[in-house]
Amino acid sequence: MNGSFAISGFTPDKTWGNVVLGLSAELTPSVTSWIGYEGRFSDTSQDNNSFNMGFRVKF
Repeated sequence: MNGSFAISGFTPDKTWGNVVLGLSAELTPSVTSWIGYEGRFSDTSQDNNSFNMGFRVKF
């Protein structure tokens, strides 16, 4: 069965930028923490901002 099809989809803006920032710290030899941000800029069709933070304990 040969054939083809097309689905029209999302077309993003031609000019946009993505930024990712992060910082981590070793508080003690067994405890590490971090914080981060990710965002998309200059895109009128989407708005995307993300924050994350956490810590890790080794035992």
